[in-house]
Amino acid sequence: MNSELGDAEAAMNWLRIKGREDPNFFFMYSRDGEGRLATLFWRDNASFLNYKAFGDVLIIDSTYKMNIYELPLVLFVCIHNHRGSVIFGCGLLCNEKEHTFSWLIEIFMSSMDNVAPKTVVVDGDERLHKALHTHMPSARQRLCSWHIGRKVGQNVKNLKVHKVLGKLIYASYNIEEWDLIWDNLIAEHGLADN
Repeated sequence: MNSELGDAEAAMNWLRIKGREDPNFFFMYSRDGEGRLATLFWRDNASFLNYKAFGDVLIIDSTYKMNIYELPLVLFVCIHNHRGSVIFGCGLLCNEKEHTFSWLIEIFMSSMDNVAPKTVVVDGDERLHKALHTHMPSARQRLCSWHIGRKVGQNVKNLKVHKVLGKLIYASYNIEEWDLIWDNLIAEHGLADN
């Protein structure tokens, strides 16, 4: 990014400039014991306004490590009423420990006037779940269907069971239809003891 300042300092300078240009721009960071950037969260005014409009359901995707430092990039997003993606904020973390996720969720909430979503969709990371219970206790947590589908693909070897589970995960059913398909799957394949 900037060899004279270093990547982290160049990024911080850019965030400071954005903050001067837009008084509703928000960013927060922390440094480790050696003065290096440890955690970073940012969101702009459009993200804030979008959260006010579409923030009932929050999706937290913490699976990105596709940067040159292999650090977790956490995206706070949603799907709006026209099925488009909306970014509410971004976080860059030095690790995936519970206290790091806790810092990030606390800062996100602070940046959004401490208004919690009704539902949070996440992967299965228990450390993230614990941080959400602490800082968004009223929000219902749901597992991401993509992650569930991936686990089904890795762990279910019976192709018929795999196919039915795929439909249950991705298709739209009312509660009665879903329960009927589930009960039939369990009975037909002798899965009651699983």
